[in-house]
Amino acid sequence: MNTFPDDTPADADGDALRALAEAGFDFSVPHDVDFFAVFPDEAAASAAVEAYMEDDEASPIESVQAASSEGRFELTFIKNMRVTHAGILGFEEELGARVEAGGGQLDGWGITQ
Repeated sequence: MNTFPDDTPADADGDALRALAEAGFDFSVPHDVDFFAVFPDEAAASAAVEAYMEDDEASPIESVQAASSEGRFELTFIKNMRVTHAGILGFEEELGARVEAGGGQLDGWGITQ
């Protein structure tokens, strides 16, 4: 199992990665990482997904899952990737720009173990 890099920054993402390391997470292999985005309605969410999928510059993703709750529409973008601080931040930046252009906002990330 790959050890967790000691130079991971002390921020919220770094803290989450350290918690994974303490739980015995294997950083040496790719995992499906869920990136959450929230939109005001289904139309905005659908438009954002369509724009992302049609963008030749966008990183490939495994799938998108949708759910509606409490007057908002939530999307989960699932990306299979090596879990690193730089990788998480890089994809959040890429996805965040596209989500915000569609009227949404990012709402964190997670991994199911």
